[in-house]
Amino acid sequence: MSGAPGLRERKKQRLRETLEDVGVALFAAKGYDATTVEDITDAADVSTRTFFRYFETKDQLLFADHPRRLAALSTALQGHDKLSVVTIADAVVDFFTVNLAQTADRFRLELRIATDHRGLRATLYKHQSDLVDVVADELRRRRLARSLEAQMIASAIMVAVREMAMPWLVNGQPDLDTQMAEARDRLHRLGPLHEAHDS
Repeated sequence: MSGAPGLRERKKQRLRETLEDVGVALFAAKGYDATTVEDITDAADVSTRTFFRYFETKDQLLFADHPRRLAALSTALQGHDKLSVVTIADAVVDFFTVNLAQTADRFRLELRIATDHRGLRATLYKHQSDLVDVVADELRRRRLARSLEAQMIASAIMVAVREMAMPWLVNGQPDLDTQMAEARDRLHRLGPLHEAHDS
């Protein structure tokens, strides 16, 4: 039996993608606060009731890429046959080198909007925590680190990625590859990453 989604599911997915694309385009063009749900539904030629079947709020639409990023990171880490703590750090850096390059415009929009909204800034912090959890879960799954240790190592990895990526995301320079190479180098010099599984 095929696992491919049926016609109904494909139509629902296309409509969700349309709402997301239209909403993000309007946020970029008009501003987040100036864009109403009605603006989005008018542009997408659907009812507001339809909108709320897919998204509870504008915030949820704005950050609809986050669950995809979590799933993609998890899949990328699980796809490696053999990983140590250090090579998991490398795999995370590799993932974000590609992912941020592909999603930079969307991520920059989210950062710009969140700058003016305290609640949305809190959402971005929660997203960072979610990414840490994905990495920590993989460390625990492979028995490379115990619970608290896994969380601490994953936090260090994601801090390195975030801090090195932010200048490029905000200012467009230095280039992303250079920044991610620096993140990798700093993580390789971090003793606890090498010592974690030896303890």
